[in-house]
Amino acid sequence: MPHYEKLDIKAQPEWGRWSWWGATAWAYDLAYDAFTSDERVEVERWLRTAGRTIVAQENIHTTAPNLVFCEHWRVGMIGYCLGDAELIEWALNDPGRHGPSRGGFYPVMDTMIRDEHFWAEAPIYALHYDVHGMFALAEAALRHDGTDLYKYVSPKSGASLKKIVDGYLRMAFHLERNGTEGGKIRLATFGDGSTGCLINGRLDDTFLDESFMAVVELAYKRFQDEGYAWMLSLDPKRKAYIRNGRPLATLRSRMAKSCQSNLRLRRRQVAFRVRSKINSDFAGGSLACWRGASDEHTRSGL
Repeated sequence: MPHYEKLDIKAQPEWGRWSWWGATAWAYDLAYDAFTSDERVEVERWLRTAGRTIVAQENIHTTAPNLVFCEHWRVGMIGYCLGDAELIEWALNDPGRHGPSRGGFYPVMDTMIRDEHFWAEAPIYALHYDVHGMFALAEAALRHDGTDLYKYVSPKSGASLKKIVDGYLRMAFHLERNGTEGGKIRLATFGDGSTGCLINGRLDDTFLDESFMAVVELAYKRFQDEGYAWMLSLDPKRKAYIRNGRPLATLRSRMAKSCQSNLRLRRRQVAFRVRSKINSDFAGGSLACWRGASDEHTRSGL
């Protein structure tokens, strides 16, 4: 707090701006009962000051849209933790001092999602900074006052949280037999942070890794799309949700058997539909099994 009290925002528009404020607020909320009354006053004053300072800093100095939304969802988490209506309003509805693509949740959903599914910058930008924050914000909003961002569909772009998840799945390559027990899925990328070779000769690439799987867990809980269950089942040791009393590994086994059976009927390519209770799709509504795939790939479910 001492530095905040003497901070010249115009001279230091970046100071303290990129700390893990969302995670800090979440951690405080979880550990709330362990704090004394005096400690709560001190922590909440610190969090509220940080949130208001970020708002002021963004008005003075901006940056790329993905980083600016990262500010918004983190400030939103502080707002929901403290019940601060002003911070919540900024996180959700800020029109953006530097344009709506650098605004709150609703303006960003209107302007930063292309073809209803895809973040309008390099794919890794939202994947690494924003998608998990959108879902954290949605969970906090739902628990705070019942605001259901999961059901929101932008009237301008047609974007929704589910479509954003599905957009990344549409950009995914077929399952690769490496990494965790079930395999890994590589993402088709372009622009900054895309597939490339480092100076030491090592291939640098992006996979739908644990940070994305955390999003898929929330998406599966809220949307009950069995395509998400298959994704989560790739790591059988992962603590994940159970659907209708059946572990995700059971769903994976059933889906693998279905695909193996269809392979006998068609020689080139077969696809089986992943039915969803909310009439959604996963990778265009189908998961493809390719002729020539190894028996291990077929047994494991694509």
